[in-house]
Amino acid sequence: MTLKQIEESAEGGHITFQGVSYQDAESFLCSRFGFCGCGSPEKALEYMLRIMGALEYQEVAISTQSGLYPDWNKFFNSEEERMVIFYLLDDKGLTTHGTGLSTGGWLTLEGRQVLDWLREWKRQQTVEGKSE
Repeated sequence: MTLKQIEESAEGGHITFQGVSYQDAESFLCSRFGFCGCGSPEKALEYMLRIMGALEYQEVAISTQSGLYPDWNKFFNSEEERMVIFYLLDDKGLTTHGTGLSTGGWLTLEGRQVLDWLREWKRQQTVEGKSE
């Protein structure tokens, strides 16, 4: 199901997904990561979009044996920051991993769905002129 389909099925202007109602697509996506929506949720979602996109790219690099892996130093300021994000993604069921978490593992089916929703949300933000 696409984010647009979820929004179109909204009753009273609210998105309902798996029995829970959300104010809009942004609050729905924030819920997938456990974000409350305070501060700059759009920046947090854009950051997660970049990280999850890089994990998807890493999967392609592994499967094709291209050796072109993401430079995680461009995404994170420290190893601790990287591990916290990878733990969060794993805890939310968006990624899974083998014996170690240092490279982030790979996206689960739910992780792929959330990545698709993030991309759709970002495109809509761009169309509406809300994106930097």
